[in-house]
Amino acid sequence: MAIHYQLLYLLDRNLREDDIKLSLKSLSKCVAVVFGYERFDDLLHDSAFGSESQEKTNYVYNDYSSLSETLYYIASEEAEEEDQADIISGNIFDAIVSVLEELNVKLISGEGLSEEISDFFQADAFSLIDNDQLSAVLVDANIEVDNVSVDLSSYNFVPSKGFLLEFHGEMTGNHRGEPDVKGQTVEFKVELLCPKTLGSNGLGEYQIQSVLGKGSYW
Repeated sequence: MAIHYQLLYLLDRNLREDDIKLSLKSLSKCVAVVFGYERFDDLLHDSAFGSESQEKTNYVYNDYSSLSETLYYIASEEAEEEDQADIISGNIFDAIVSVLEELNVKLISGEGLSEEISDFFQADAFSLIDNDQLSAVLVDANIEVDNVSVDLSSYNFVPSKGFLLEFHGEMTGNHRGEPDVKGQTVEFKVELLCPKTLGSNGLGEYQIQSVLGKGSYW
């Protein structure tokens, strides 16, 4: 089954389990908005929206406030009574989360994604000592690195590219030739990108885009 129709099928199935039946028009709107399209037809005619791209997708970024508002309007068109719209839109949101989880994809906000990537990157920060873009700086600094620390500076979602994050950090250790002497501190800046994969909002795992560093003698 093509990913377009699989998403519709799964969303409809999950909602029916909660005794909610949406029209095909509303189901299509829900799927379109989650992936950053204005209309489902735009999604259908996007040749890049397919199973191969879906397999590279780890996250689907959404501003929760904006998404919830859109889902409320969709639910309002389906609700028989005004007070049902909140209930229906909440169920749609939960169903979308469940559908994406079935596809091993996480619906996530900018804040949530920045925190998750920060945790991953900080846990792997020591691997930066092998980064080619830092090698010359580390040679000039002449230190045996024993500590690498990184902190998130900023993040930004760019629909044409993906989710950009910038970190700053430092490497410290003792002088390579004199183990009892503290070496220079190497400061660095790293830019990461979770690239766009599926629609405007589907994102892949993070990649290092650039690394800039300088020794404390600069």
